[in-house]
Amino acid sequence: MKIAEYLGLGYLEFYKNKQMKSQSKKGIVTTLVVVGLGAAAYFLFFRNKNGKGGGGGGGATAELDAKMLPIANAIFDAMDGYGTGEDTIENQLKKLTTKSEWDALVRAFGTRTISSGTWNVFQADFTGDLVSCLNDELDSSELERVNQILSKIGVSI
Repeated sequence: MKIAEYLGLGYLEFYKNKQMKSQSKKGIVTTLVVVGLGAAAYFLFFRNKNGKGGGGGGGATAELDAKMLPIANAIFDAMDGYGTGEDTIENQLKKLTTKSEWDALVRAFGTRTISSGTWNVFQADFTGDLVSCLNDELDSSELERVNQILSKIGVSI
């Protein structure tokens, strides 16, 4: 009551102010919870490893995109940094059995930045989709082998 007297408020006004603050705190907490859940859903369902691109969609397409995400990440890891893991890229692409899986892989890969390596000052990082990253990372003979693998599902890059 001393605070209320100091502020020149009677007991009733002090009680109303205290009650309003309690209600506004509840509103703020509720808002923060809703925003937090929305952000968590976004990061879980719509962002890929590099923070760009990602899924969306629904039904079978979303399931196929989710199935292709580990393959997209493995291909990214094989290209990211100094050197390229050509065998890994080829082995991951051999897992594809249909053109729709290829399309899902391209969606799952999204747009990513391939680092040229921490100490590689002579080559800039590269940003692009799966096809442009493969074209940047692989030489002509490696691209030919990749196209041989993809030709089995009706795809050429």
